[in-house]
Amino acid sequence: MTYYITMSALLFVRMLQARGGTSGFYWPVLIGLFLFSALRSEVGCDWFNYEGNFEQQRDLGLDGALSQVNPAHWLLMELIQRLGLSYHWLNIATSAIFFAGLHAVARRSPAPLAILVLAFPVLILNMPMSAVKQAAAIGLVCFAFTAFLDRKPILFVGWIAAASTFHGSALVFILMLPFVLGSYSKRNIAFATVLAIPGVLALLATESAEIASTRYIDGNANAGGAIFRVGLMVATGVFYTFFLSKRWASA
Repeated sequence: MTYYITMSALLFVRMLQARGGTSGFYWPVLIGLFLFSALRSEVGCDWFNYEGNFEQQRDLGLDGALSQVNPAHWLLMELIQRLGLSYHWLNIATSAIFFAGLHAVARRSPAPLAILVLAFPVLILNMPMSAVKQAAAIGLVCFAFTAFLDRKPILFVGWIAAASTFHGSALVFILMLPFVLGSYSKRNIAFATVLAIPGVLALLATESAEIASTRYIDGNANAGGAIFRVGLMVATGVFYTFFLSKRWASA
């Protein structure tokens, strides 16, 4: 019920602004969503898994954190523990990274409040409020997107590399590198394809890929929400292709 009330309030605020109301809603909404995510307790399907990782890190130390697949995630937990802080601060820190990146993208939009509202039902609920490693990675990828818009390839690669230390899947966005300075051409598409070959092989060789294969291909685990996430991506892609692409091209 809390989520429905929050979503309704966000839509109402956006409607007021669209009708010529005050434009001062953006910062209260951004800060409110950050607090909504950061200060939750035992909310999110991976809450107790990450709490288990947090306790595991107490015995690993700095060297153990550096040897993990996603070292930045474990180093962050090591830092929190050295500061004498509780597990809740992991959610605060990762939410801060995520919303900083989301803000960096939203402020580049002519309708920044709309970006926050659209992000809430899927991106915010699924990432900073559940999968905190991915949330931190997405926040850093958002900064990479702004570097992409500014045509700064070195900064773009740097942000993607940083994001991959939280979650290796962020490396897939390195395929956008040929388009940072170039146009959407056959040559750059071919370059991206060449980049994809070692990238795909590297991702398939990771521990995460092995775990996913064991769970969902060889095992009996079922990702019940996958059909909704993929369906939403397909629906928004179709909507953009048939209804928005020409308007965006002329904007």
